[in-house]
Amino acid sequence: MLAVKQNKSPILLYPARLQSLVLIGFVCVFFYALLFASLLSYVLSQGASAPFYLLGIFVAYALINIVFEYGQEIISETFSGLDEVPVFSIHSIHHGRFFRQLLMTAFFGSSIFGLYQYNYNSAALALTAFLVLILPASVSVNALFEEFKDVIDPRTLIAYIAVTKTSYISSLLGIIFLIGVFLLGLELGFLAFSILLPFWLYFCLVFFRHLGLVAHVHRHELLPEKDFDADKKEIEQHFSDNAAIHGALEKAYWGLKEGRIDEAIDIVGPIIRIHDWARFEFVFEFISNWPTKVPAIQFAKEYLASLHAKRNSIRALELCGWCLKQDSDFCIEDCRIVDYLLAESVSKEQFIVLVKLLDNFASRFPEHENSQPYLFRAADICRDKLHHQEKFQELQDKLAGLQSS
Repeated sequence: MLAVKQNKSPILLYPARLQSLVLIGFVCVFFYALLFASLLSYVLSQGASAPFYLLGIFVAYALINIVFEYGQEIISETFSGLDEVPVFSIHSIHHGRFFRQLLMTAFFGSSIFGLYQYNYNSAALALTAFLVLILPASVSVNALFEEFKDVIDPRTLIAYIAVTKTSYISSLLGIIFLIGVFLLGLELGFLAFSILLPFWLYFCLVFFRHLGLVAHVHRHELLPEKDFDADKKEIEQHFSDNAAIHGALEKAYWGLKEGRIDEAIDIVGPIIRIHDWARFEFVFEFISNWPTKVPAIQFAKEYLASLHAKRNSIRALELCGWCLKQDSDFCIEDCRIVDYLLAESVSKEQFIVLVKLLDNFASRFPEHENSQPYLFRAADICRDKLHHQEKFQELQDKLAGLQSS
């Protein structure tokens, strides 16, 4: 499973970051709660079957779906050459890839069952071995192509194995190891399985990372029609090297010092926006330290739409917090982004940022249909999450003013 090496994070340490640990903790907590509820239901019903078990099956399906879809995100992003762990968000895992994988397994499983039923034991055993052989390939193909016909087509799966060659052996050993540990945990009982679960989930994410690395190494053969260096070429074509970028930023800086803010924005714009904001973090590090924060605030505000599309709420809220420190009246006009940040916020710092954003929106657009609901939400956050009575009362007064106008 470690046959393919990574240039940045060691593969075994890849999931040891907050984003993936949150996923593991989330799944384990819900599993333990489900197990406790199942035992309680069993005791209360004195061993009789209870409707709760149907709910348990649904919750178990949902948890497996979450882990698998998150793993598919890991494969996809690793295939693209990214080293960052995807941010865990329930809103970003509704791609249907787990359902496709389930259909693929059901298709082959029913075929194997049918062969056993008609006493074609040798054929059934051969098809079982084939299913195990192609399983890592189908998981990878599912993440890369997201088409059911490719996930289930033996020609596509065998072609994938032929392309990845010896690297595929480690993928096969990895999935056999995970299946073996899973079955061993069930064999030892629920207590042993519960202890093994977080470690098993950790190595599942390691395995998904491995599949992504294998696909990344062979990306030119898997997708020969795609130019994977297009982003790099476009950036390098626009600005041949970092020296040219520094020169442009220096020119913009001195124009800014002389009061030519619009000119500085016009110079920085093509650099920071190129190819869906590919250089945002690099350029923002410079312009955020300029004495006049207007350009940095403007570009950060525009960049929020890209972060929303990438489902990166953590960075979006960080940028909003920075902008509010520079401009207390900073406001997001796009309600879709505001609603997204509302749904994703979990920490005290994020709630503080949200209250300011909601308050500023209502102040900027008092006649907007969302202004009153936003003030309601901001007041609720101050009361229930931040326990800030003074701000709660201030928002209540503003809300009363909006309702009376």
